[in-house]
Amino acid sequence: VQIACNKRFAMDGSPSSAVPPQKTQELSCPDVYTKLDVSGLGAELTSRQAEGVVKAAMKQMYGIVGSNDAAKFTVLDVRSIADSWNGTPASSIIVRLPKGDLQRLGSACAGLTQINEVPCTVRMVGVSPTLVQLAVDSRSLAAHILQQAAG
Repeated sequence: VQIACNKRFAMDGSPSSAVPPQKTQELSCPDVYTKLDVSGLGAELTSRQAEGVVKAAMKQMYGIVGSNDAAKFTVLDVRSIADSWNGTPASSIIVRLPKGDLQRLGSACAGLTQINEVPCTVRMVGVSPTLVQLAVDSRSLAAHILQQAAG
């Protein structure tokens, strides 16, 4: 909680009581949602496999102890997509996690190179305090609408 007091001073430097103190409270969401694109593992992942990918990334970056400390996440959605880089089959995962663990997850995803000797990549493509903003990719939606209007 932040408390800010706003005091005004008279011309002689003494406090003026004309303005009452202001109180502000900082509100924030304890959790954030992130969208991860996983490529290199082939077909669509199940929720359990997606959870395993996130845990493997954390374990590879932080070790067994560090990955257990930051394992407070929930896989909410897994979808099959085409990899934006080369068009191969990939998966998109939406994960909810505590805001404080977001940086650790981002570092773990960036450092992941393989899972069980299979080369793969995990890219964090979106972060939002609300789930609604990650549910629809506005750029692909706009492209789809323009494509429908043109043809």
